[in-house]
Amino acid sequence: MTTKSLVIRPVQVTDARAYLCFLNQVVQETPFLPIAAENLAMSEAFCELTLRAVLDSSTDALWVAVDGAKIVGAARLVSEPEPGLQHIGEISVAVLKAYWRQKIGTQLLDALLQAISASGQPRRIVLTVQARNQGAIQLYQQFGFQIEAKLEAGYYDPAVGMLPVLQMVRLINIE
Repeated sequence: MTTKSLVIRPVQVTDARAYLCFLNQVVQETPFLPIAAENLAMSEAFCELTLRAVLDSSTDALWVAVDGAKIVGAARLVSEPEPGLQHIGEISVAVLKAYWRQKIGTQLLDALLQAISASGQPRRIVLTVQARNQGAIQLYQQFGFQIEAKLEAGYYDPAVGMLPVLQMVRLINIE
């Protein structure tokens, strides 16, 4: 599906219903996302609280790709709250299957990394990706992420069994 009305922007609290729909759809479409069942079962009101907490945070972020009123992609940053680890943030990126191969993941990741760079935090950006997800690995490498470790049996897919995952990292805002 191609779109001319796609907008990349920070999430809004009013996106709660659309964001829940997105999460429920994307987890059905791809074997690459380990989204916890409790995240799929959250109420719209709880999702609104979650989005408000993201927006109120100086170190967390959530950017969405919106086609009309539908969220078709998201890039999330979750930072460590513990002292000594607050310089570390973990990112994740997901796009609905009908919108794959249209550079939406690229646009989302670019927007998120620009926001991180502008804010100055976090400084160590990490992510975990299944080793079989070559498209995502290439995308992350284009943005300067490097493979830091390979974890055998890092993810279990009921259809194929234990799978290796890669931990990738990018340092940013370090002089």
